[in-house]
Amino acid sequence: MQRLVSELRFPSGNTDASRRSGEILGSIKFLRLSGWEECRRSTALSGDVSCCGQIFKRFRLRADLEVTLDFWHRGFKVDSGTASAFRRLLCHAGVKRTLDRAELKGVSDILGSVSGAFVSEESEATVVLQSAEVRELNHRAVLIVFWTDTAGERSFVSVFVDADADGTRIDEIHFSAPVTKIEDCAEAIADTLDSIQWNVAIPPPVPGLSVAVI
Repeated sequence: MQRLVSELRFPSGNTDASRRSGEILGSIKFLRLSGWEECRRSTALSGDVSCCGQIFKRFRLRADLEVTLDFWHRGFKVDSGTASAFRRLLCHAGVKRTLDRAELKGVSDILGSVSGAFVSEESEATVVLQSAEVRELNHRAVLIVFWTDTAGERSFVSVFVDADADGTRIDEIHFSAPVTKIEDCAEAIADTLDSIQWNVAIPPPVPGLSVAVI
């Protein structure tokens, strides 16, 4: 997935949304959004910043408006037990590792809609978990979950970020597309994630060491 990119310089295809991407989530310094357009504000979508510091922004892919990109911060810290469990998962990011359901269930409080995969009766679940893994994304450990909402017939690639490096505050990036289109937009998703510059001091990316997200 990794491509050689001049640090924070994107001379072509840059947009105002890209330049302002560092204002969306505290963990992100820059994200190239030239292929996306921001959806109009809607009370149903919570707007930019709502009560308790909650953040929600939605974009849609210019090439296919059914493909969406959501940024979430729920405005509260998770409890210390969940934070510790999340940090333990991220410690294994040096080598990409697939997680089992038991490991994910330990951090279900941070997973939002994905936690619907852990209902007591699996036959009742409308959320189907395809896979989950911990990996380094541009030299930052993240949790990536691939899942499907069968009721809405949409597939998701969800990225959970330890925003404050202590596991308590989680930033979320969610890509979503109709089930039949998720593979068609894989390149757009990978390119967008590949452009992330994290808001932390990290070494420059090394070409060829990363692998495609999907």
